[in-house]
Amino acid sequence: MRKPPEGLSVETQHWQTEPAISPERQQFLRERLQTQSDIQRGVFPFGGIALARADIEWLLVNHEDGRGPVEWHEPADRTREGLDLRGAQLRGVVLNHLPLAKTHFGLRGSQYISATSEIIDAAAAHLEGAQLIGASLEEARLAGAFLTEADCSEARLDQASLYVAHIEGTKFTRAHLAGANFRRTIMNEQTNFYHAIFSDEQSGAIAVRDALWRGADVTSIDWSTVKRLGDEDRIYSEDKMSVVRAYRQVSRLLREQSMTEEADRFALRSLHLNRRVLRNDRKLGAYLGSLGLDLLAGYGYRPGRSFLIYLAVILGFMGLFLLNAQVVAPHLTWDEALVLSISSFHGRGFFSQNISLGDTYARLAAVEAVIGLIVEISFIATFTNRFFARQ
Repeated sequence: MRKPPEGLSVETQHWQTEPAISPERQQFLRERLQTQSDIQRGVFPFGGIALARADIEWLLVNHEDGRGPVEWHEPADRTREGLDLRGAQLRGVVLNHLPLAKTHFGLRGSQYISATSEIIDAAAAHLEGAQLIGASLEEARLAGAFLTEADCSEARLDQASLYVAHIEGTKFTRAHLAGANFRRTIMNEQTNFYHAIFSDEQSGAIAVRDALWRGADVTSIDWSTVKRLGDEDRIYSEDKMSVVRAYRQVSRLLREQSMTEEADRFALRSLHLNRRVLRNDRKLGAYLGSLGLDLLAGYGYRPGRSFLIYLAVILGFMGLFLLNAQVVAPHLTWDEALVLSISSFHGRGFFSQNISLGDTYARLAAVEAVIGLIVEISFIATFTNRFFARQ
């Protein structure tokens, strides 16, 4: 929204549903806006102040000297800051369809980490039971905020931060949560994600490392659209393993709710990222071992690879045996070379009396036996790890 031309009433926005507040209330809000935020002291313009929808509408209309709210669909507006409602009391307030993009309802995630519990409590807005249906909350700061039993159905929370936010019993029915930060967010069985959108091309995917799901139902979410978690953007951060942990946590969550195929996909991604971490940390031995397990059977999630490798080794050495038979005795037929290759692979090679241990046949059989042993050990280890869910 932009400041209207002179003579045009500002009380004409489609999201305005309440009568204008009194002049006395307007003056009170103006005075509160003069209060400078001081995070170190836990002082915020509306900290501890109970606000109604009419107050929020007035604040939005008069935001930045009448420039109005941040309109997310306007690219130029995305550099602006929204309202500062840190610490505000908004319990049960109906805020449906309001333009609240980039509004501060709590600290930023980075601020939260270094803040004291007193400052965190002072900054956290109270939205328990509030109605935010269809509200525009893109890139809103909700770290530590209380949204218990709020209704955020069809709200736009793309790239919003709900770090350590309380969303027990909150409804996110068909809400857009792409790119949102749900790290350490606190949920429960009543938290409703019915057909919520966790990822899109523009905003990326939700970040959920160490989120406390506590039985929240995620079976209605289309996880096939979540190609990678938002946590992966921090793969090169100081705590690299936290990204791997995020994938493992989601895999375990999905497996507990019988979404086996999606759980396997996230588990496999965690193993690929763990290998990348090993490479970056220059742990060459562990990296090569992990790479070998991936090539052999996709860590147990791609068993077809093992069969193809088995065939490749068997047929490859069968060819070598036949090639050798062209120049030395005994001369093998193709089926005899195949039998010799299979038995050698499994370490049970046998030779005729005409072949000594120093012959090329014996040497090739020994090499194939070693390769077969490595493949078999890797195969057993990979599938043990896979089916007993050790990762």
